Amino acid sequence: MYNNVQAICAGLARSGCLILCYIHVAEKITGEPIDALRAVLHLAQMGYVKLEKGKEQAEDAFTVLNGEKVIEDLTHQKRSVSKVSKLPENLENKYVIKEYVRYVNGKKIQHFSCDDFKPLANSQTEKYGDVFSYRLIE
Repeated sequence: MYNNVQAICAGLARSGCLILCYIHVAEKITGEPIDALRAVLHLAQMGYVKLEKGKEQAEDAFTVLNGEKVIEDLTHQKRSVSKVSKLPENLENKYVIKEYVRYVNGKKIQHFSCDDFKPLANSQTEKYGDVFSYRLIE
């Protein structure tokens, strides 16, 4: 068991929406459930997700550093991951993560979700913000 697991869970709840979406996409690709906490710790150890001991609740904790490696590691399949502003017409065999943005008191707030997966049930950023970009996994 990783020490400070409560801080990791709190940090993941606070700022882990993108990595949780990648894990969800990997589950869809493989058709198998993935233990999110174990996956995040493994991906951090591999250097694909930012997680520093003692900084588990920092704003940039759980930043995805390499989406392609995350998907490859979790699915054992090479897939391309790109950040796009518009989606292609044909989404067959493609997976989409939406990035929402809103500004509160001049501060940019981001949130990520999928149409069929909401890492936060009542995201104010998703509700009141705008879709800013997409992560397209193909």
